[in-house]
Amino acid sequence: MVEPSGRFLVLRRAAMLVGGGKWNLPGGHIEAGEHPLKAALREAEEEAGFDARGFPVVQKRNFRTAEGYPPYEAFVVEVPHFVPRLNWENTDYRWVTGAQMARLPLFPLVYGMVEAP
Repeated sequence: MVEPSGRFLVLRRAAMLVGGGKWNLPGGHIEAGEHPLKAALREAEEEAGFDARGFPVVQKRNFRTAEGYPPYEAFVVEVPHFVPRLNWENTDYRWVTGAQMARLPLFPLVYGMVEAP
């Protein structure tokens, strides 16, 4: 999710999860038969408490990520600023620029998703 100002929502993964304490973008697994965009929107709502359906997809990217992970498909949806309602998977959030994101300790899947200006 990205605000009109260009800041992205990042979430800090709970300590009990793989990559605990690292920053991640909202997202997750695709359920059987689920379209990737629908899965991304569902996961974003589960993790951040915001229904982004109906907001514009401003970017779609397919890329390879860290070694050992499958190819990844990401959707960037432009949303108005909101205060996330985090679920148990995350302990904190920030709205950051690409450059700020590049300086955070990131979950491996995030590297390469957003280029710093």
